[in-house]
Amino acid sequence: MDTKNKSLNKISKIKFLSINEIHEKYYRDVMDSVFSAIVAADTVSSRPQKGKLGMYAKWLLNLYKRGNLKTEDLYKAQEYLPIFDKAAKANKIRIKDLNHYKSLAEMYMAIAPFIDQPAISKTDHERHIKENEAEKLYEDDIFVVIYPKTMAASCYYGKGTQWCTAATNSRYNAFDKYNSKGKLYIIIDKARGKKYQFHFETEQFMDEKNEELMKRWLPPILINIEATSGLMQFFQTELSNRYAAIIARNRKRKKKVGYLMDLGNILDSLGIYQAAIECYQKLTKLDPKEAHCYYDNMAFIYKDMEDYEQAIQCSQKSLAIKPENPVAYKNLARIYCNIGNYEQVLLCAQKLLVIHTKDYEEIPYLAYEDMSDAYNYMANAHNNMGHYEQALLCSQASLALELDDNIWAQQNMARAYDNMGNYEQALQYYHEVAFLEPEETYKDMSRIYHLLGDEAQADFYYQKVKEINPNFTL
Repeated sequence: MDTKNKSLNKISKIKFLSINEIHEKYYRDVMDSVFSAIVAADTVSSRPQKGKLGMYAKWLLNLYKRGNLKTEDLYKAQEYLPIFDKAAKANKIRIKDLNHYKSLAEMYMAIAPFIDQPAISKTDHERHIKENEAEKLYEDDIFVVIYPKTMAASCYYGKGTQWCTAATNSRYNAFDKYNSKGKLYIIIDKARGKKYQFHFETEQFMDEKNEELMKRWLPPILINIEATSGLMQFFQTELSNRYAAIIARNRKRKKKVGYLMDLGNILDSLGIYQAAIECYQKLTKLDPKEAHCYYDNMAFIYKDMEDYEQAIQCSQKSLAIKPENPVAYKNLARIYCNIGNYEQVLLCAQKLLVIHTKDYEEIPYLAYEDMSDAYNYMANAHNNMGHYEQALLCSQASLALELDDNIWAQQNMARAYDNMGNYEQALQYYHEVAFLEPEETYKDMSRIYHLLGDEAQADFYYQKVKEINPNFTL
């Protein structure tokens, strides 16, 4: 029986179980309080008092297990689900299959036309917010940065976004939670009509759909949103000021673990790598139980400095302390991939899979991400070693995990099909991943269309390459 049929059988079996049985059998890793909150958010199809778990609750639970739903966003589900259900029954929604939507943000895009969103009027109350409850920290011709000092200001400037800090129902608004830890920065791109929210303390940089853009460092994210030099300098100054504040606040406890962790992370974010490494080195002695984490951090930094020898040594030290450390194996796979040691890439990726597949049914979402990355590293290695069929198999295994935006797997598929001479399939995947490396992808597409005898399309993609790189010639 194939995987798809097994999944369908699982879903059909759920219908005959009580809510408690479903929780125990399929969502055991979801805490009782979270499970109850998610079920309660489904006011459309679930009837907890009658022991019925509806289709919307199952969808929300699966989003949560995959890491695509925060409990602080459940108020959105209570708002969106009735609108979606009503629109779907009236045949106003083009795609009614819930499984098509990988997040509340995607559902919102489908139901946005049916949500009443009147324009903001220039009332005295709104003027008061602008003048007294928010501070304009930076502005140039394209960007403006706002610091909301109150929940009302956060809602006002966050209007039209899906941020929990912009929720108009104070019960669900998380502004106070974030603001108590540090400033929220609302970045408005006036030229493109986009909004972003950055919170330094929790390292979150979110777009208006509440999707996370920042995973590690701020500067690359600013580059991705096409920040002006002035905006880049503004945030560089802000981060530097925070660094100085932490030093001043912790002068009397320079050997404390918390201080060094904060300082190391700040220095890392600012790109002051050698000083960050010194903090992590001290932490390995002050906090030996967590030493593997600090070696992992140093491996990250050395990799970004392209000091691969030191990066490998740090990862090996991490594994000496914690042999089953997936972070260290993932670091090593990434490093060996960068230096072209593909045999080692395969070994590290396989070890990462072994760690995470001991109990496949119960592993958390982050393990799925690691497994997907492991398959992608293996596919990349096989492509570079000329093992194209193995590259396809690994890419397909990565895609089978059904993670959102698995662009790397699609890119590996494109390369494998291209190298095997299966050009039609290669083009299908190149179209999907062209935005990632447009110049190189358009070159490949132009070449393939030429080989297929479609000179019009070959010239079309050749011209797209010329738009990016006017000096390019065949």
